[in-house]
Amino acid sequence: MNKQLFFSLTITLILPILTNAQWTTSGTNIFNANTGNVGIGTNSPISKLTVQSDDLQLHLTGSTDGNKRLRLGYNTVGNYGSIQALRFGSTFDNFNINPDGGKVGIGTVNPQSKLHVHSELSGFSAISIGSPNSSGNINVPMGASSGGYNIDFYTWRDIQPDQIGARIRAERINTFQPNNALVQAMDLSFSTSSGIGQSELAERMRISNNGNVGIGTAIPNAKLAVNGNIRAHEIKVETANWPDYVFATDYKLPSLQETEEYINAKGHLPGIPSAEEVKANGVDLGEMNAKLLKKIEELTLYLIKQNKELNEQGKINKKMASDINSLNNDIALMKTNNNIDK
Repeated sequence: MNKQLFFSLTITLILPILTNAQWTTSGTNIFNANTGNVGIGTNSPISKLTVQSDDLQLHLTGSTDGNKRLRLGYNTVGNYGSIQALRFGSTFDNFNINPDGGKVGIGTVNPQSKLHVHSELSGFSAISIGSPNSSGNINVPMGASSGGYNIDFYTWRDIQPDQIGARIRAERINTFQPNNALVQAMDLSFSTSSGIGQSELAERMRISNNGNVGIGTAIPNAKLAVNGNIRAHEIKVETANWPDYVFATDYKLPSLQETEEYINAKGHLPGIPSAEEVKANGVDLGEMNAKLLKKIEELTLYLIKQNKELNEQGKINKKMASDINSLNNDIALMKTNNNIDK
């Protein structure tokens, strides 16, 4: 009687467990052949595995060190998802995607490069770099950098293979007050290297926050400032007030005497900068070409005037020669008549 009761109770307790048991072990493996979903923290799983929590839902740890783990989760307070490689509590490690090859697509299932970011033509940023809420170092002089963001490109040399060969840098610039960078503009600089060593990496060009471009200078003071030589097949300079007004009838042409007096007093032509001014300020090509053309046009007027005077003088000389010839003829005739009378 007791044996029958014990058997009945055992069957009663085990049967529901056996009926609902869905996990199967095979050696060191465990699996579930159920075609349904599995829920952890929820009784309504919506996928093959649903883990419900307010923050990090899943930790994947190494087999030899449980302190090294990959955390995956969705923060329901901040409304963001995250994947982090974590070591020893608060030390974050590198996180690799396809370290052995392959391409990574963001917004696309068919990436065409190592990193392919798909973005519609909506005006929104496809890639953003930087921290919008970080002030950086505000204790810098006016015009100095409070920090910046680099995009680096590696080059190679046999005795120093690990070096940066080129860099694009977005650099914040203090434009507010000395040692109080409450307003920070942004410059864009471009650096390259000869590859001899890391110290060779140097800035070559900069686009300043006011739109000026500098080549060979970090402080461009013009729309294009070049510290060095320029070689081109053609340079076109547009300028206003081209000096054709010199040929207007009401233009007052300085006399050569006035020009001579100015040269004697100043040591250079009127309207042309002195050597000291050119050394200090440089030369505006468009303005200088206009000034030189003005001098050429004035010189042309001097030559035209001189040619007219020479022509008039030629006429006078010709008339004088004719008069002299007539006088000579008259004198010769008078001498002839005197000889006859004798």
